[in-house]
Amino acid sequence: LQVELLLQPGEDVEDSWNGDKQGNAYDEPKDDRTVYDVFLLDYQVPDPIVAIVHPLAVQRYKTIFSLLFRLKKIEFMLNYTWRQSATLSHALQTSAQYTGIDISSSEGYARATFLLRNISILRQSMTHLVVNLKSYFMFEVIEGGWQRLQTAMEDATTLDEAISAHDRYLDGIVCKSMVRDEQHNDSMQQLLADHVEVVLAITDQFCTLQEVLFKQSLKAADVAAEKRVEAENRMSQGQWGFDNEQDIEEQESFFGLADPSILEEIDRMSEAYNLHVVELLQALSDKVNGTPGHFAENDANLNNGQPSNKPLPYDLRDDDLDPQRFLIAQLDHNNYYANQGPRQ
Repeated sequence: LQVELLLQPGEDVEDSWNGDKQGNAYDEPKDDRTVYDVFLLDYQVPDPIVAIVHPLAVQRYKTIFSLLFRLKKIEFMLNYTWRQSATLSHALQTSAQYTGIDISSSEGYARATFLLRNISILRQSMTHLVVNLKSYFMFEVIEGGWQRLQTAMEDATTLDEAISAHDRYLDGIVCKSMVRDEQHNDSMQQLLADHVEVVLAITDQFCTLQEVLFKQSLKAADVAAEKRVEAENRMSQGQWGFDNEQDIEEQESFFGLADPSILEEIDRMSEAYNLHVVELLQALSDKVNGTPGHFAENDANLNNGQPSNKPLPYDLRDDDLDPQRFLIAQLDHNNYYANQGPRQ
């Protein structure tokens, strides 16, 4: 067993992000990717297993791994920013109490707390989706498929049967994981993959926005706390606490969280996220509850009006669709999204 850690592309990633060692920026546009975006595990398949786990199969494994790793990264960032948000909420209350601000009438304090509340609501919605998607992939898709593969391999009597069993195992995982499959031209699969990609891209953007915003706000909170300590020391010596208007204004700025433009950006992001989750659930519902005619209709819409008449790449039996039905129920257990869209 040989597993290699790859960073794609192959150049020195740290240099491409930070410029050369003298600190000069490159002339090319800055690469905004993080290590999470280029992290990949590459499995070097030994002989004679390479006949079964062939290069195309390895590529499909990489596709699934990239999706799972991305979900894990998003889950980590959502949990991390939750802890940052809790710290900021406490800092807001401490600052307001120290400066004697009436929180019931302060417009800035109300905007700051309302922003944190809206961020928390959107973060909770995204966490719910990401955690359920990850559990679905790990337990319903991969673990269930692995048990079937073990049974098929035990029953295989020839190399061709073993290869076919493994390929079918990957077909099932790729199909039920809702990732883009270049080996099969299945319009419904590509549609689901597109919806998943858009939802995760919005979630990524939200995590980035939180990371930048909270980093700046926490830094401002630390500066404000240091100035409060200095003011208390001066007061204990019989001097004025805050000796200029700028210090007072900084205490009442609420660490930049009272900026209306940030709240507007969160509202736009929330609206886009909810819209695309509705579309994802609608497409998933169409897949598990559709009829052959329905699939033909979707094929026609995506193939210039002409049905493709191609069979699905993976023969989904009705019991194979049960996990996806359960996923729909988990993602919309209170019918919040169902009440926003045409899904039935």
